[in-house]
Amino acid sequence: MKKLSFLTLLLSIYCFTVSAQVWQCTPDTTFVDPGLYPKSDSLDCIIQGQNIDVSIYFKNFTTISGLTITTLKIDSITNLPCGARYAVNDPDRTYGTGESGCVQVVGLTNDAVGQYKLGIYVTLDIVGIGVVQGEAGALAAQFSAPDFSYYVRVKASQAAPCPAIDTTNAGGITASCVNVDYTVVKEIQSISQLTVMPNPFTSSAVITFNSALSGSYKAILTDVVGKEVETTDLDIFTGSNRINLDRKNLSSGMYFYTITNGNESITKRLVIQD
Repeated sequence: MKKLSFLTLLLSIYCFTVSAQVWQCTPDTTFVDPGLYPKSDSLDCIIQGQNIDVSIYFKNFTTISGLTITTLKIDSITNLPCGARYAVNDPDRTYGTGESGCVQVVGLTNDAVGQYKLGIYVTLDIVGIGVVQGEAGALAAQFSAPDFSYYVRVKASQAAPCPAIDTTNAGGITASCVNVDYTVVKEIQSISQLTVMPNPFTSSAVITFNSALSGSYKAILTDVVGKEVETTDLDIFTGSNRINLDRKNLSSGMYFYTITNGNESITKRLVIQD
């Protein structure tokens, strides 16, 4: 049952967002073997006060120890450093047999230096067993599989060494806030080719996109911790649309530009620099 715990580890991917957003990662299908890439001890260390942008790639199993895994579903991930936001590439968070996927972590944190052991809550559908839900580590124990952990590490500066993972330090540091999960809004299918030019920008940028429909929407600009900093009413027309975005008094850093009709949305990441 050793491989079963590794399967569950596939779900211990840290991530976030409004489903299938434009800024999300793209699965890497070149990986032949099932697994998670990179391993947690090879993942780039997060730097305090700097923008986070890390992608994790994985490939689901087909069969494990004679058991067929029908689907894997990522339910939630906890204990990311405060300010980190995660997204999976699949809006349903569900991956079929042998399917590739990825998770992207973005944001900015000033949480303490050290290691953060993630709490990973998953649903497995296993032929002959059925649906099994729980925290990944508890599931590993349930199936008498070897224990495993996945860690995110924070360091103080670019020059500082990345803290070594200490598996004897049970939980490491507890994040200073509850993680924000944005995989709850359906993507607008009628809007495509959403771009920001230039990106990064210093004073202003132009948002362009194509729309298959016309209608009234809202544009919402949020910062890396999800706080709305600007909201604008939009009249979108069929065909090509163009919107001017002025920096005004916004600080430099990473933001998210979202177009929404209240039920669906589409988002583009942008960066303001001095």
